[in-house]
Amino acid sequence: MSMDRDELLRELAGLYQKAMTGHSIPVKVSQDILKRVDAHLNAAPDGKLTKPAQVGNGVFRVGVSERLVIERAQREYEYQNTPERLADRQAKFDRFMHEIDEVHAAPQPSTAGHGWITGTADVDAINAYEASREEAASAASGGGVGERAEGGLRGYYCAGSSFGRGVG
Repeated sequence: MSMDRDELLRELAGLYQKAMTGHSIPVKVSQDILKRVDAHLNAAPDGKLTKPAQVGNGVFRVGVSERLVIERAQREYEYQNTPERLADRQAKFDRFMHEIDEVHAAPQPSTAGHGWITGTADVDAINAYEASREEAASAASGGGVGERAEGGLRGYYCAGSSFGRGVG
């Protein structure tokens, strides 16, 4: 604590004690002390940072004046709240909400009985992929075309009630 603050607190305590015991306090004395209290409370901090701080993209290191950090935060606030920035943020939000509305308004594919597969083209593509994969595995092992293993891509996409097993 600075001496000025200690002295101010002692004077306030003395005034409080006088007021509580019924003594009158000269108006000029109480006004002078109240002005000093007000000036002390409104003074910018003069301390130094003991930990790093960040305002926006700016980083302040240990030992920097707290006043500089506060001033930077105030400038950042003023910048972020200009009419142009507020209008830009509102426009981005409106575009985002419009996109969400479009997604919800689009017809959803029917998945009844097929898991996520929506048509025969999807089923044909999965069957062709699995057949080529099985042929490659067969050729690599030196055997002929073996039986199809249960599961595969159809197991992933056609979960349905069989929980990952092939549908067909």
